[in-house]
Amino acid sequence: ARLLTGAGALAGALLGGTAGFAASPELALFAVGSALGCVYPLMIALAGQAAPGARGTAAGLAAGAGALGGFAVPWLTGAAGDAAGIALGFGSLALWCGAIAAAGSWAHRVG
Repeated sequence: ARLLTGAGALAGALLGGTAGFAASPELALFAVGSALGCVYPLMIALAGQAAPGARGTAAGLAAGAGALGGFAVPWLTGAAGDAAGIALGFGSLALWCGAIAAAGSWAHRVG
């Protein structure tokens, strides 16, 4: 529940910051990266705990999904920023945070 709350709060902060950058975009993206950096190993650990009979499989699937996101998200964010400006690129990060929160919420209810 704390992870979901944190992801939702980060998504909201990103959306709020999209309208006008109080700090430089570089510092804002550094803060976002620092906040999201803990999600990957935490989700792998939580996946293993959620499936005690298949910890390796669960951790592997979570790691694979995270690796795919680690490849695709920066590329898609950069493409959005190049096409429509930095505000859209930065704002798209809020969508990814929201997706993490929604997936975690769904997994929490299913498990």
